[in-house]
This record gives sequence, C-alpha cells and structure tokens, in this order.
Amino acid sequence: MLVMTAPSSSPSPFPEDEKTTTTTPATKKWQSDDDAVVRRSVLLHILIVLKQKYGKVDQRISNIARRAELALYTRANSRDEYGNPHTLCKRLHALIVKLYAHQNEAAKKRKGCAAKDTEAPVCKRIKQTATTPVNADVLLDGQEGVLRTICSFLDIASLVAFSSTTHRARDFIPHCITTISLRASNLPCAAPAPWLARFPNVETLVLRGDNRFGFGEIAMENIDMRSNEAVEWLLAGVSGNSVRRLHTLALRHVYCDGLDDPLTTHVAGLVPQLPALRHLQLVGNCMTDVGAIHLSKLRTLETLNVDNNFIGERGGAALNAMASSGSCQLSMEGNLVARGSTPWM
Repeated sequence: MLVMTAPSSSPSPFPEDEKTTTTTPATKKWQSDDDAVVRRSVLLHILIVLKQKYGKVDQRISNIARRAELALYTRANSRDEYGNPHTLCKRLHALIVKLYAHQNEAAKKRKGCAAKDTEAPVCKRIKQTATTPVNADVLLDGQEGVLRTICSFLDIASLVAFSSTTHRARDFIPHCITTISLRASNLPCAAPAPWLARFPNVETLVLRGDNRFGFGEIAMENIDMRSNEAVEWLLAGVSGNSVRRLHTLALRHVYCDGLDDPLTTHVAGLVPQLPALRHLQLVGNCMTDVGAIHLSKLRTLETLNVDNNFIGERGGAALNAMASSGSCQLSMEGNLVARGSTPWM
C-alpha cells in the first residue's frame, strides 16, 4: 500500500534544517543499542515507500526518510509496534498527517491569527422569508404536543427560523429542541455560548465535517484544517455551562490537530463538567495515543466511539483497560491497533 506523502512542490512536513529539529526524547525502556538492525530494516522500508512515490531517492528524500524513522522510533510504545511491517505504512501516513497539522497550527500562530480564534467561524446566514402569516400564533395556541412532534422532524435551521416568527414561538420552540446537528461549513453567525443557551433541553449535540484522513492516498494540498475552528467554536459554547442536560456529544470527521492532540485533550477536560454526558463519539479526527490516554481517564461514559483515528499500541492499551474495568462500551475500529488486540490484553 502506498502511503500519503507531501508532494515535491509542497514543503516537507519534516524540517530540512538540523537546527530546527526537536531534541530526542528520553530513551524508553524497550529502546537499546541492539535496535540497530530493526531500525535499518524500518528505514529501508520507508525508503522503498518514498521511492515508489517519487520515483527516486535523492539526498532530500533520504533526509525525510531518516527523520521519519527517528520520529516513529521515539513515538513507538514497544519494539513490536515499531518494527511491525504490516502497520508501517499506516504509521508513516499518520505521522505525516499529524506533522502537517502541527506545522499548520504553528504557522497560524506565527502569522498572528490567535486573535481571530475567538471569533465565530465564517458561516452562511439563513435567509428569512417575508411570508409569515398574520395568524401564526394560532398554531401555538394550545397545541404544544403537536408542536413538539413537528419539531422532532425539523432540522435546526428550520427550527431557528420557526422560532423567529412570533414572540411566543421564540419562547416556546427552543425548549422543544433536544437534538442539534451542525455542519462545520455552516455554523450559526453568533457567539457559541449564548447561542447554545437558547436551547436548555438539548441532549444530543453533533458536529460533522468533511475531513477524510484514512490510510489511503491523499494529496497534502487537499487537506483542509479550517474545520478545526468549528470545533473550537462549539467547545467554547459547551464549556460555558449552556448544555447541562447534554447526554451525547459527537464530533465526526471534523478536526485534525497537532502532535499532542490539543482538541481531543480539550474534549476530555470538558467531560467532567457535563454531568449528564454518557455517550462520546470522536470519529475520524486523527487522534493519536496522546488523546486516547486522556480519554481513558474518564469514568462517567457509557459508550466511547473512537473509530477511524490514529490510535496505536499505547493508546489502545489504555482504552482497553478502561473498557475492561468499567461499564464503558468501546468502539475502536479502523485504528493502528484494534479493540482488544494489544498483546497483553
């Protein structure tokens, strides 16, 4: 399988200048001088993959391969995980995507974009029609049960538009809304906390994006990190204690963050602040072992879905231990390690 790499016309996700590389982390227990043979084998496999991609191996490609090998070596949890040829392409793919996202975040900070992060993302305004009937209050007169049924079939945009028809609708309709499903490309043009506070009975909150960072062939120039801002917008609203009855939170294919999984870590930190939250879905968000370990410390969840991420041996072991010791049902398909597949489980 051919792994995704940065095109030759794009900046490499691995720094070319030795001075810009980070210091090597402390040696792990499994690492030793005897690893030279397996490290040469892994480096050779990486060079083969890069040669298939570029058609040649010059000094630049060789430097990229060596940096990739070092990163895989320092981040691996065991010698078996590091030297596993069956997952090498997937691990290399995940590493490049995360490095690309990490550099994207660093570039934003260097350009002084931090101030813009507090603003609502660019979104489309819902055009209101001027055909509201004069007797709109008739529908609201003693028909609360019917209205609740109607509201259960409408999307959030239609419900918000409906609630703006009359003063009585504005007071009643938001209380009927128990599920909010949003697209990252079409968020409300409002501050998140006050907007979510309009719906005091919401139990399910879903944010969907179009990111697909699976293990196929993806051109780096087609990776769009702008939906990360949509996640930041939503989490800012959730952290404002405006959804105290929230029972289910789902972020699906909507973010790809840096090497330390800052957005996943943020989500894990919010869960204890949501007393009713029992179901968490973080599907297709490039999560690695770092984020998985933060999630494994949560004890109030009944279900946790982390399908289609980049979770490896260490994160998989932590999540499996959490699921085995409690009542949380874990789904971890499509990762670098599968549910219950760690050697010691």
